[in-house]
Amino acid sequence: SVFQKRDVVSIEQQTAKLDQIRRWDRWAGVVRRVSAVLVPGSHNFLGNHVIRGVLVGFTAWFCLSGALAWVPLFLRQIEPLMPRSIIQIGLLSLFAIVVLRSALFGWNRR
Repeated sequence: SVFQKRDVVSIEQQTAKLDQIRRWDRWAGVVRRVSAVLVPGSHNFLGNHVIRGVLVGFTAWFCLSGALAWVPLFLRQIEPLMPRSIIQIGLLSLFAIVVLRSALFGWNRR
């Protein structure tokens, strides 16, 4: 490692290594933030909270698929007079809350 041999390594090489580390941190931060929005719960996997990450991801995609597919297809057959829009709005709101939570935690994590 460059930093274990500071006395032997030139200052230019140390500076180049620090620049490489900064670039890596910057790209890792961008990827972490984008994946936190696209894949809710992915920030928990990075923090070694796998079960929480799976639960957050499952909750998000369950709410989204319920609002877009299951409620329109099956609610009409189960209870024809029940308004679908209230359930869809509720499920989409839960999805938005979970994605927002995931994005905020992904943004704040270093």
